[in-house]
Amino acid sequence: MKLEETDFIEAGSGEKVILVHSSVAGAKQWRSLMETLSNDFHVIAINLFGYGDTRVWEDDGKQRLKDQARLIEPFLPTGDDKISIVGHSFGGSVAMKAAAIFKTKVRRLALIEPNPFYLLKKYGRSEA
Repeated sequence: MKLEETDFIEAGSGEKVILVHSSVAGAKQWRSLMETLSNDFHVIAINLFGYGDTRVWEDDGKQRLKDQARLIEPFLPTGDDKISIVGHSFGGSVAMKAAAIFKTKVRRLALIEPNPFYLLKKYGRSEA
């Protein structure tokens, strides 16, 4: 993914915190949290495919969780720096997948009412 392909809002400076919205909202759902966190962090709220000005998914007709998770890739720091990811509901599933894909770049993962579809598929109902 390229930075210009992902619509986002940002505030503050410092260590990056990526916010991933739920399926019925968009990046703006995080406005009040961004206001609070921006005193200490560089907060970036992304819009997933089909939200805000991020394009609608059309690549091969089948959208996978990893496709949404890759929207975070342009915001990953270089060198040894790491990010924190916060995800709400479906955004929690995207955040979990992003943390798995980019594990060497993620310091913290915070989930708010996450959908466990990824874990259920990977480990089965009883293990998740």
